[in-house]
Amino acid sequence: MKGLRIVYWVEAIYLTILGIMFWFLPSLAETVFQTEFTDPIITPVFGQVLLTLAAILNMVLDCY
Repeated sequence: MKGLRIVYWVEAIYLTILGIMFWFLPSLAETVFQTEFTDPIITPVFGQVLLTLAAILNMVLDCY
């Protein structure tokens, strides 16, 4: 169970970093992923989705 908890923590941190990049620093996300975002409105939405998933994963961690 401890190994699964560590995996959840790593995934939550990863999703948080990606969510912050996509929501607040979309130009940095373009550079990191070497891509161009065609719709600038979708990028912050994607960041918010990633941050929401990280928050849900954090709630799951609190249950363990």
